Order: sequence, then structure tokens, then C-alpha cells
Amino acid sequence: MFSRLFSYLCSGHSAKKGEQLADWNVELLATANSKLALQLQRADKKIKNLKTRLAESDLLLAHAQSHVGDFNYAALRLEDDLSEMPAALLNSEADRRFNWIDDIWICTGNDYLKDAEEVWKIGDIEAARSTLETSLMASSCISVAEILHSRVFHAAILYATGKYHESLCQLDRVMNYVSTRSEVQQLRYKDIVGTAFFIEAMDFMATERFERAYWSFSRSLPHPQYCHKAREYQIKAIVEFTRQQACEDGASDSLSLRPMISLGEHLPVPADVDDDPCQYRVW
Repeated sequence: MFSRLFSYLCSGHSAKKGEQLADWNVELLATANSKLALQLQRADKKIKNLKTRLAESDLLLAHAQSHVGDFNYAALRLEDDLSEMPAALLNSEADRRFNWIDDIWICTGNDYLKDAEEVWKIGDIEAARSTLETSLMASSCISVAEILHSRVFHAAILYATGKYHESLCQLDRVMNYVSTRSEVQQLRYKDIVGTAFFIEAMDFMATERFERAYWSFSRSLPHPQYCHKAREYQIKAIVEFTRQQACEDGASDSLSLRPMISLGEHLPVPADVDDDPCQYRVW
């Protein structure tokens, strides 16, 4: 009997020890994963900073080249930057597979935008806006992301009707809202924000704020559907900014030109936004 009791106690002690060892291993794995995630996050930030510095250096050289009338550098950089992109994005024929409207919006076919997109495609912009409002009012299950995307769509419509200031106001509300969310939520809205930056840049181009336009196009480049056209417009923004600056300053050489403001100086200070975008169904 004592031998059985002794065996039982030993087996119980061994099981508990095994459980403790398993818990310890899980804890070690969780700690290692956390450290790795932190290292990856830091590496990603360094890469982004290096890309920003490279873009600024590229800009300064292209800025000087365009002033002296040599646009070959800009054209070559455009070709180089696109060399690692999917082949489907590298020519105008491939661009046609994206159904562009007024060179500003790519049709999504999403249920909450589909009807308005179809109306806009046939050229009735005001009807597209009305259709969008009706669609949003009729839907009670639309998500936050869909509301934000609809706001960006509305900003594109405002751009198409020449209401550039109103368009920028819509986009500011979207980007201010996203900027106050967590990193996980910001990642979820990545494509929406990329589209918003493209439309913002087009608003800046239309109002001859070419310096701001360049950097907004830069921030829309990660969007796979808008990247090619955004890069084309970046080159136009550099050329137009250089001509504008030379005209304003009466500069006779590139050394007299003021440099473009860096991306960091253009970034807005995040606002405290308490708005719930779901409150706004009609604009």
C-alpha cells in the first residue's frame, strides 16, 4: 500500500513539474516574440527614414536638373523606381485595366460605392454625389472603414467639380481620424489613406501648390493601384514647382532657387479628433 501511495505522490509531483516547465517555455517564447516584434518595428522605422532621406536627395537633384532644362534625370529616376514594380503596372495599357474616372478615381465596385461610381462614369457628377448620399443613408450596417472610404470618394467628386478647398477639408477629416487610431487600425486603413493622399495631391496640383503636391504623391506611392500615376505626377510637380519658383524669384540659375521644404516640415501635427465618422451619413 505504501509503495502505491509513494508512486502516486511521485507521479503527481512529476506532472506538476512538467506543467511548470511547459509554462516557463511558453513564457520564454512569448518574451522572445515580443523582443523580435520590437526589433522589426525599429528596423521598419529606420527603413522609412532612409527612404525619406533618399527621396529628398532625389528631389533636390531633380529640382536642379529641371531648372536647367535637362529632364533626363527625372525620366531615368522614374524608370528606375518602377523597375521593381509588377510588370502589369509599368505601361499605360495596363493602367487601362483599372477603370479610371476623370483621372482621379479608380472604380472599386464596392456595394456602398458601386451605384455612385456607375453614375459618375457616365459623366453626371452631381447625380453621383446624390447617389452616394442616398446609398449611405439607406445602409445601417456600414462600417467605419466604409464611411472613411466614402468620404474619400466624396472628396474625389469635389475635386472633379473644382471645389478643391472643400475636397481638402474632407480629406483632412479622414486623415485626422486615422492618425489618432492605433497602429493596427492605421494599417487596416492603409489603402484608404493612400487614395486620400493621391486626391489631396491632385487638389494641390490644381491650386498650384506644387511643393505640397509632390510630398502628397510620395505618400500615395505605397498604394499599388495609384503608384504609377502618382510617380508620373511627381515629375510634373517638380517641373512646375521649379518654373513657378524661378518666375517668383526671378532666379537666373539653379543655385539661386530656394530648396523644397522637406516632407517632415509638411507633416501636420495630429489633431485630437473625437469624431465618430459613423455619425456623418450626408455631407
